[in-house]
Amino acid sequence: MLNVDNYPKTRPLWQHYRVIHSRFPPKNMFDTNDQDAFLLAQVESSTNDRLFNWSNYIAAEDFNNGDGWGALMASFCYPREGRFSTDNRGAYYCAKSIETAIKEWSFHTAKFWHSHGWTNEVSAVVRSYTGRIVENLIDVRGEASLHHPSDYSQSILFSDQAYLNKAHGIAYQSVRHPGSECLALLRPTASTPVKQSAHYTLIFNGQSFESYAKLGELKKL
Repeated sequence: MLNVDNYPKTRPLWQHYRVIHSRFPPKNMFDTNDQDAFLLAQVESSTNDRLFNWSNYIAAEDFNNGDGWGALMASFCYPREGRFSTDNRGAYYCAKSIETAIKEWSFHTAKFWHSHGWTNEVSAVVRSYTGRIVENLIDVRGEASLHHPSDYSQSILFSDQAYLNKAHGIAYQSVRHPGSECLALLRPTASTPVKQSAHYTLIFNGQSFESYAKLGELKKL
């Protein structure tokens, strides 16, 4: 098994990007820094088991709340298997550019949509988030075994070890947008609070997302 101690550390200086489906609420209980309001939000979120029981997914020392923490914290409360995450341990995936973030999101979402028989009669609207890295990350950009297109077994074992070693995250090459880079944050404190940025619409052709466009400012009727 690969040893995380054998890899260099890096702290990317570029702004990172992430996109999520716009159907998810833009704010949650982590976005308030008023402790009384936070407790009330926990009660109001009692039907949302993942957020209400956030301590099952996020270590106490990594807890943060206030403006811009909601999207970061929530990504760890809804873990799913990915290159460096599992069904029990989440990650905040982000990219060096908005194009890379969209290509990564669209690849995985298209697989899900196609497997459920969705056709080209549907499209998606996503919103983006931006932030900056404030901690060193493990740099595996030159490790081919962690960049397999579909087999995540080695990368999950690696990230399990990194997480147990209290690593803040992993920097790796984008598999869906060659030449660009991605980050898998294993702890929310690896980043500054994030800011909501532009919205984009993506067109699905029944197999994959084939095009996207930035949405303009909405005007009142």
